[in-house]
Amino acid sequence: MSISDAARADLYTGLTEVLGRNRAETLMAHLPTFDPVDIVTKADLGEFRADVDRRFGGVEQRLGGVEQRLDGVEQRLDLLSGRFDLVDQRLDDMARHFEGIDRRFEGIDRRFEGFDQRFQSIDGHLLALGKRIDRLYYVFVAGVLGIIAAMGGLAALVA
Repeated sequence: MSISDAARADLYTGLTEVLGRNRAETLMAHLPTFDPVDIVTKADLGEFRADVDRRFGGVEQRLGGVEQRLDGVEQRLDLLSGRFDLVDQRLDDMARHFEGIDRRFEGIDRRFEGFDQRFQSIDGHLLALGKRIDRLYYVFVAGVLGIIAAMGGLAALVA
């Protein structure tokens, strides 16, 4: 427990009367001006150090656990990265496959264009053939009518 300033002054006055001023000041200089309970001992420091060491040991253990977990997360990320690489490769393969299919369809489109040209050509030939058949029909009909008229004329001559 600390003493008050009034009690210190009273003690100094009493010591000065008994010991003299110089000796009273020397003795007062060696008396603490604080509460002795507040003094830290080597044993207190040892206990404090042990407590700090124990706490840091716990922190180190926890950090070790965190490091292990982070290693696990890193391994998982590496696996995921590898899987994404496989997916990328598969998508690239699919893209190349579809490019091949696109080229095939382009070839088929060109073939259909050729068929369209052929059908147009066939349509032209069929139209020309139809016109020729129509002319031949008219010629045939005219010939048959001519033959009928000639036979009718021969029949009239013979009768």
